[in-house]
Amino acid sequence: MTFDILKRIIFADPDTKTPENFDIEGASIDDMDKVKVGKFTQWMLKNFVVPTMTEEIAYDPQNKEFKDAVKRYRELFLEDLFKMTEQLEFFEKV
Repeated sequence: MTFDILKRIIFADPDTKTPENFDIEGASIDDMDKVKVGKFTQWMLKNFVVPTMTEEIAYDPQNKEFKDAVKRYRELFLEDLFKMTEQLEFFEKV
């Protein structure tokens, strides 16, 4: 996983806290020491790294079909990250 993807997931957690005037887009690895990672980040990362497949594909990391399905899942995960943020904010309110 690249640092940019990790950063996107961390900052999609509505519980993540940053210092005032923190540049999220320009943040480096060293800047992340100033960030208090939210309580949902670990769950989000787990779901990104170990996807729950809806398709009936045998778990075989060497299988091209499996690799393509994981890639598709992760692309959709990142594309819909803003929806997850909205749902987690709603969950916190309730």
